[in-house]
Amino acid sequence: MLNVLYVDDEQINLELLEMAFRKDFKVHKSISAAKGLDLLNKNSMDVIISDLKMPGMDGIQFIREVKKQYPAMNCILLTGYYEPKLLNDPEVQSMLFKYVLKPFKKEELRRLIVEAAGPVVN
Repeated sequence: MLNVLYVDDEQINLELLEMAFRKDFKVHKSISAAKGLDLLNKNSMDVIISDLKMPGMDGIQFIREVKKQYPAMNCILLTGYYEPKLLNDPEVQSMLFKYVLKPFKKEELRRLIVEAAGPVVN
């Protein structure tokens, strides 16, 4: 089973994503980017999903830190905010596997998570 780390500052979003995919993936939840980095350093993850707008360290800063430590890690930005500047920023584009707007379509996000994980040996 794939290990997915989901970082979002809203508890309800963490619970909803876990409920949506509990049969498909092991969802590790974090209420902040700092706690997410700690979880990532203690557990092997296959894919990272992060909210964009969070207090303290935002989703881009979080993904930047993830990429410093784990350059091959695929990261999905899941956000309720359409940010054209981010989508056109070459640095951001190089860090993201995909930019997904909330509310997500379950089957589409499931496909992206599996695709982002790449070949997994169980």
